[in-house]
Order: sequence, then C-alpha cells, then structure tokens
Amino acid sequence: TVILYARKDRPVVDCLARVAAIYGHVWTDADIRPGDPWRAAVGAAIRRADVVLVVWSESAASSAEVGAEWRQALAAGRRVVPVVTDAAPIPAELGHRQWVAVSSSCQ
Repeated sequence: TVILYARKDRPVVDCLARVAAIYGHVWTDADIRPGDPWRAAVGAAIRRADVVLVVWSESAASSAEVGAEWRQALAAGRRVVPVVTDAAPIPAELGHRQWVAVSSSCQ
C-alpha cells in the first residue's frame, strides 16, 4: 500500500499507516532515503503497489505533486482509493471510485 498526500495532512497519514500496516507493508515518502531522487522513488513505489491511498483534502486539491502522483497511479492501473478528510471537491477521475471518509483528527 502506498499513501499519497499533501504535507499538511501528515497527521492523518500517520493514522492511516498504522491501520493499513495491519494488512501489510505501507510506503510513504518517509521511506525515501536522503539523497535519493524523490520523484523517481514515488513513481517506483506506485508501480510496485497493489493499492494506492490518496488522502484527499483542500491541501491535496491544491498540490500539483499530489495530482501528478494519483494520475500516475491510475495510469499504472493501480487500485486507487480516495481517503476524504474535508469538503474539498473530488476530481471526476477519482470521484467515480468508492472513497472512504476519515476525520482529519484521525488518531
């Protein structure tokens, strides 16, 4: 499982990662080693993943990087699950997928 997110959503990511770890390995950008090219590392993780969780929020909606990453996951044919944390409109490409609502105070 790979979790894609905007930096401001890190507390929610930590919570999701703890839950998802019950089912297997969870990858986030915290797994990128210092000095590694981060875009390549994210791309490789997406290509290896069975499931990609996209933490969707106002912050994610305004992030070009998050947008590029979830589009890459869709193009790679991964199961992409939007995890909605606030009222940010979900893009059409994600909106037709079953999504999960999580409180931004997930602990």
